[in-house]
Amino acid sequence: MEILEQLSKGKKATICMISGSAHFKSRAVSVGLIPGNTVEVMLNQKKRPLLLYCRNTVLALDRDDCKQIQVEVTA
Repeated sequence: MEILEQLSKGKKATICMISGSAHFKSRAVSVGLIPGNTVEVMLNQKKRPLLLYCRNTVLALDRDDCKQIQVEVTA
């Protein structure tokens, strides 16, 4: 497993686990970041939010939040 923040542009992965506070987990679920869902990294530049494509939506996530999401790379 890898941390979401470490994936490069174009990589696809399946969410395995989300750690962190109950508030963070609630926010993640509300935007579709649920274990089992597939995400694709659209943009990953240093010191910028990570752009993800998930469930027909582009999401911008704070880098610290991305460190709490573990994924399994699929492509």
